[in-house]
Amino acid sequence: MLQPEASRRLFRLAKSLHLSTGLETSGCFPDRLDVILATGLVDRVFLDIKADLQDPDYEMSVGRENIGTLVRQSLEVGLKSAVALEVRSTVFPEMPSLSQLERIAGTLLQLKAVYPNNRLERMTLQQGRSRDGEAPFESVSADVMQEMAEGCRAASHRQLEIRVHAAPKITWEN
Repeated sequence: MLQPEASRRLFRLAKSLHLSTGLETSGCFPDRLDVILATGLVDRVFLDIKADLQDPDYEMSVGRENIGTLVRQSLEVGLKSAVALEVRSTVFPEMPSLSQLERIAGTLLQLKAVYPNNRLERMTLQQGRSRDGEAPFESVSADVMQEMAEGCRAASHRQLEIRVHAAPKITWEN
């Protein structure tokens, strides 16, 4: 979304080649997202939600003010469009907390009712991992993430599909 015209050109090219298209976004530019979705060139949106959409929770997770409101607007743009939508939250040891994830699931459930023609497919909890050059940390285990997913299912009254994307812990024995 930082280069909307270049994105449109790439999507047009992909469509001319009969390829499916997807857009992964942090949700910081809801107006740009709305414009590009209106072109009909995007088949699926992957929206990264880092914390409860209420500021200051969101501000703490990204280090910038007033981002939670923009991400919520992007979520609403995605829900009212005819595009398939997947919401993703990356889980790190310190954030987001289970209660924040449950609030995200509750918000999704509420907004699904506001936009009954939405194409929200699922909420995915992704396992956060340290990157090269960063201080290493122990990722949240797949078992704990499954427990978090169950909390999100309960918070959404089992009306949302909640998926976990995590590597199982592998131990080698000689």
